[in-house]
Amino acid sequence: MIRIAIDIDGVLFDQLGTFKRIAEKYKITEPFDQEYNGIWKVKDEMGVPLGHRIFVDNREEFLTTCEPLDDAVEGYNLLTEQYNCYIVTSRNENTKELTIKNLETYFDLSKVDDILFTKDKTEAPCNVLVDDYQKYVKQYMDARRMGVLMNKPYNSKVRDSFPYNTNNLIELNNLLESL
Repeated sequence: MIRIAIDIDGVLFDQLGTFKRIAEKYKITEPFDQEYNGIWKVKDEMGVPLGHRIFVDNREEFLTTCEPLDDAVEGYNLLTEQYNCYIVTSRNENTKELTIKNLETYFDLSKVDDILFTKDKTEAPCNVLVDDYQKYVKQYMDARRMGVLMNKPYNSKVRDSFPYNTNNLIELNNLLESL
């Protein structure tokens, strides 16, 4: 039986779009999406990293206004109809209430077995992980599970080193059906 761990940011939600909207408020124009955690390297005119502006100064806006990626809702519905799915995020536990509220805006959460907030995604009782952060995909693969990298600008340099990658959840569904 296939059990899929689905990440939130970069898989279900377009966190880069939200980051860009917040960056515009602080007149940050320098690119930050070419490497994972690039938001901690670019700074506003006062020298404050964009990451601080997002996760400290605009935390609630980030947690409540992220919108789904193109095809995310359709892909989520396809996967949850055919497989046991978990939403697994490395967001802090103290963001749980706002995160779930925002997820409920777009996704039927009754279709997933659980929503896990953890820094160790291998704790999820799943045999497939789809994530945009190569670190978590590699951990899944090291645990002899299937890791699927969600293609993003910040992981383009490592993408070819992973046997499975996808552009969206619909593609992931097609990949799983072909195995």
